[in-house]
Amino acid sequence: MSKETKQSILLRRIAFEEYQKMEGWSDSELAKRMGVNKTQVWRVKEGHNNPGRDFIAGALKVFPEASFDELFYLPGVLRVRKTENSLDA
Repeated sequence: MSKETKQSILLRRIAFEEYQKMEGWSDSELAKRMGVNKTQVWRVKEGHNNPGRDFIAGALKVFPEASFDELFYLPGVLRVRKTENSLDA
């Protein structure tokens, strides 16, 4: 019997904190706007917890200009985006 591997979404902390800084929000204010507990914000930012569905939805709601890929990632997964300047586009 094989074990199923569960992939976790992780926070791109630097990008997340840059958006937070641009808005001038404390962790408490950010949590309130995201609809989550301020302790949850702290735990995710510190890497103690992975962001859950409510955290992800809240972050994308309060930072509408940010893409999912700017704020979150799957470890071990490399995504390459084709651009207009890409040679194989």
